[in-house]
Amino acid sequence: MTHILRLFLPRLNLQHFWNQLSLGYQIHPDILFDAHARIADIATGTGIWPLALSRSLASTVQIDGFDISDAQFPPKKWLPANVTLDTLDILEPIPDQFLGKYDVVNIRYFALSIKNSDHLGVLKSLISLLKPGGYLQWVEVNIQKQSVVSVTLDTPSIATSDFNDTGKAALPTLGVAHE
Repeated sequence: MTHILRLFLPRLNLQHFWNQLSLGYQIHPDILFDAHARIADIATGTGIWPLALSRSLASTVQIDGFDISDAQFPPKKWLPANVTLDTLDILEPIPDQFLGKYDVVNIRYFALSIKNSDHLGVLKSLISLLKPGGYLQWVEVNIQKQSVVSVTLDTPSIATSDFNDTGKAALPTLGVAHE
């Protein structure tokens, strides 16, 4: 594993826990499924989302994490029996064996990865993974509306504020439409 890749692992795992604490759930409480459901996590990164989710669901729920690369996956022997991690590029045509197989498809923080603003193409690919009546859970941050807040008044936030402002300014150069 390269030095650069090792730097991303803690950030992705921390981002997972921040997201869970912020939302209060991993799967929205209105999303209902049975004890034999199949759940897909797209752009799974380190696999932290399916691994954490497996601890709160019946072992009969199958959770499959997919990413463009397996470089960040933990060793297979560390995975519970109901979790698999595999490679899949959601920006490419979906292999037939995954079409219509999932009760729930989850994706997080992916909008900036979509090339040429092809959000509709990605949405169609995600929906193609779902069984009829399945659920798509897509979590994104609203970069234009986010703000930086310090924990206390004496905690400086200038570096984070500058980073936030730079991110907002970069959106048009990435082809991302925003308000």
